[in-house]
Amino acid sequence: MQPRLRGNDRPGWGATHSGSRKAHPLKSLSLFASSLLVIGWTGALHAQDTAQANNSPIQQEEEEAFEPGAIVVTGERIRGQLVIDEPPVAEYDSEDIAAFGGSSIADIIDAIEPATGGARGSRAGGRPVFLINGIRVSSFREFRSYPPESVEKIEVFAEEVAQRFGYDPDQRVVNIVLKNNYSALTAEGELEAPTSGGFSRNEEELTYLRIADGARLNFNLDVEDRSMLTEAERGFVVTSDIPGAGDEAPFRSLLADTWAAEATANYARAFIESGSSISLNVTAGREESTSLSGLRDMGTDFQPFGRRSRTDTLSLGGAYNRSIGDWKATFTSDAVLANSDTEIDQQSGTGFDIAETRTRTIVNKATLTGYPVELPAGDMAVTIDAGLDWKRLESFDTRSDSDGSITRRRFDGGINLNIPIARRDGAWGGIGTASLNLAAGAEDLSDFGSLTNWTAGLNWSPFDGFNLQATRIWREVAPSISALGDPRIDEFNVPVFDFLTGQDVLATVITGGNPNLAQETQSDWKFGANWELPFWENTRLQVDYGINRSRDVTLSSPSYTAAFEQAFPDRVTRDTNGELLAIDRRPVTLYETRAQTLSFGLSTRGRIGGS
Repeated sequence: MQPRLRGNDRPGWGATHSGSRKAHPLKSLSLFASSLLVIGWTGALHAQDTAQANNSPIQQEEEEAFEPGAIVVTGERIRGQLVIDEPPVAEYDSEDIAAFGGSSIADIIDAIEPATGGARGSRAGGRPVFLINGIRVSSFREFRSYPPESVEKIEVFAEEVAQRFGYDPDQRVVNIVLKNNYSALTAEGELEAPTSGGFSRNEEELTYLRIADGARLNFNLDVEDRSMLTEAERGFVVTSDIPGAGDEAPFRSLLADTWAAEATANYARAFIESGSSISLNVTAGREESTSLSGLRDMGTDFQPFGRRSRTDTLSLGGAYNRSIGDWKATFTSDAVLANSDTEIDQQSGTGFDIAETRTRTIVNKATLTGYPVELPAGDMAVTIDAGLDWKRLESFDTRSDSDGSITRRRFDGGINLNIPIARRDGAWGGIGTASLNLAAGAEDLSDFGSLTNWTAGLNWSPFDGFNLQATRIWREVAPSISALGDPRIDEFNVPVFDFLTGQDVLATVITGGNPNLAQETQSDWKFGANWELPFWENTRLQVDYGINRSRDVTLSSPSYTAAFEQAFPDRVTRDTNGELLAIDRRPVTLYETRAQTLSFGLSTRGRIGGS
């Protein structure tokens, strides 16, 4: 008996889920409030129902084609799955997710990182693009604390799928399908300590989640504390040049003393009558740390040489989804306000220097998806996206004569066309299923000018279970505002291996921003193959080959090596005897980089032993 699945004959998405120097915060909050008002006038990336009516003409024709007495099994996809031509790189059902043993979705995402990591090498843009029940969300904060028991299925797709949701093709797509009804109150505690002692870490987390009647409500509180680990506690001895000081190892930290707390509230609701949904998120957190860098000579005495940091963060996010005529639209807005203060003890005297950073970020994005053109092999999918971002970085340093600030307003727009060329058992079906993907976009940065990008790709499945992809990507990329405008921070007495003399020395390491960075030009090829192995159930083999070439590349945190000193001699300071004194590790621009990446991924799932 061969199971048969009936779904929508037009590719689409899964169904909607059920459910002073300081910048004045009111300015940023007012911008975010304006963004939320726009939500009310925009629409949603509404998913398509994958099951057709039982009395559809297609179904009647299929039923008449079967011989009398034939047994036909009709199934329906899980609501929220993506229905697209590209097969997933990996899939995990509820049993697979339980086997990971994580306590939250964030733990599960960490566990499947080999599958979610980008195939474009250094181009991978950090975390993948996340969808909940096939719909975009404003941020990872909305669902990261959900218990893994609330998840029905996780699908991982290649980077090219990200373009259908208005993202760049440098991140894979993770679609998380939640259960329709779920409720839990969970408490978790962790205590860690090495066998050799020296430090300990403890974490406590309390989570509440309820999914019912098309709505989700979630609260989460997380507190983490870790004690300091010094070099003396690992057996190091650092002879001091300060008279009477002796060993400085007890005053040099390998791990800083840190404390962090974060509270999150999330609410989401689907309105079945109108086919729309809304989600809201608010997160507040604080992180404090203290580290030691040896001793400082006070003349008649000596004191520890320390650095103390504190970061306060407030994040707000929202998303609204709705159908507008034949188009599915979504609008997301995410705002982050972060204040970071660092106190650095001075080399001499009892005072300290101060480095402050104030970051305000608002990211808005709207996306429209429709199928306006009918072709012999299927309907052409069109995605139009537009975004308006605002970022401001203000920095202050007592060692600088003036305050620093940089503001970036970013407006971007793009279009993505997925053009079906052939479809198995349909037009040009002899060659299998094939589609052409074309995308183009432009952005304007207030501090950097205009940038453009385009992508062309071919997706081909010559037979069931086997898929080939070829993609050409060209992009212009601007350095981040933190790479351009972070304040200068000097960290004293950092252990560094001097490649010139072959000795370990204590030097000053300088970090911060560089306002003279240039824009980067990326020119890439990516080839991929995805094979569902016929001789091994629930197993996929993914092979990706990438060719990356870039001009004017920003190296955010260059490492000190002999090659670095030879290329940037002005970034290394030595005394008259040639002893290493300081290293400037602020960002630099490289003329050109080239890379070739070949990656293999084998994803399998199943049961070992009896039921």
